[in-house]
Amino acid sequence: MNLLLFETLRGDTNPIGKIATGDDHQLSAGPGTIARLKVSIHKTYRKLASKIDYHERLCSHLRYSSELHVFHSPGVDPADAQRKLLGFMRSCIRKHTRWVWIDGILAFAGIILAPLPGPNIAFFYPAARSLGHYYARTGARRILALKNLHFQVEPLIDEVQIHLKMNPEDASAVLLELKQRYNLDDLDQLLKTFRTHVRE
Repeated sequence: MNLLLFETLRGDTNPIGKIATGDDHQLSAGPGTIARLKVSIHKTYRKLASKIDYHERLCSHLRYSSELHVFHSPGVDPADAQRKLLGFMRSCIRKHTRWVWIDGILAFAGIILAPLPGPNIAFFYPAARSLGHYYARTGARRILALKNLHFQVEPLIDEVQIHLKMNPEDASAVLLELKQRYNLDDLDQLLKTFRTHVRE
């Protein structure tokens, strides 16, 4: 998988990569209530996936990675790029570990409403969110343990960052080239932090 390493205006690491649609394997329901419950939670997670924070989805997708090619600015040393990426992954692990527990406790509390007729949103929503955080945590941990990490310079990253900081209206040609080279359809949206000064 390819990952482009950008930095926000505040200096935060902002990795961007291609997330394939339907990247989460469909679970098949086995016998028993627990198996059917797992499938229902997974289906709810898949329905929510498009509304989930981009970096959570990216980390979740990375749990399938056996090799990662990381492209960074020419002004960044490969060792520094690796340090920044691994630091980002460690912060993701801390964040998603915390939310796995919070949403898991909320889902457990939602079981109380299970006898009521109709869909148990109080259970399924936090259960699906807890699953999403678990997947993201798993993906981040996989990258920390991955041996096949390759770091390469990509001059276009510098060009995009300079344009977006100085002349955002002139960035479209460079963005288009990056989008085509790395098959990143939503790159404009993912780099909105450069225009809005909002931290991802």
